[in-house]
Amino acid sequence: MPVLVDAGVGTASDAAEAMELGADAAAPTVVPSKSATGPDKAATRAWMRAAATILLAVGLGFALWFFRPSTAPVGREPATALIQSQLKEGEAVPRENFWLRWSSGSAGVRYDVTVTTADLDVIVTARGLERSEYRIPPERLAGLPAGARVLWRVVAQNADGGTISSPTFEVSIR
Repeated sequence: MPVLVDAGVGTASDAAEAMELGADAAAPTVVPSKSATGPDKAATRAWMRAAATILLAVGLGFALWFFRPSTAPVGREPATALIQSQLKEGEAVPRENFWLRWSSGSAGVRYDVTVTTADLDVIVTARGLERSEYRIPPERLAGLPAGARVLWRVVAQNADGGTISSPTFEVSIR
């Protein structure tokens, strides 16, 4: 009866023992090599490297997320950086005395004001204003009906050349 022996690892005594056992058995006997019964060191090292790489990637991802920079905007002068309307949103302003007023900035600031209809047709643009208010001439509003929405926006220009823009404000014509 044939006996299969791993030629690379077995010894002569292993072969003799296998032949002796094989004489009684009806099927061929396979003797495993010693490397098949113990851990393969090359495969173990490969798995360890893969695990270390994954662990490093997860750790690096966590570190980048945890120490990410803040996305909050930073202003040089937070108390004066916002331009706010001094009129209530949607307030009705008389056509003959249509004053727009907003919070003022520091000394030396100049203001540009753009006023439009709700359809964004320009009513008036004023540039280089030194005060934080502007009166729209009544003749510029003559073609608009009472209750018409008027949108306006202010851009402040600092003495150092920087600009700050307001949101768009809304009032109506009384």
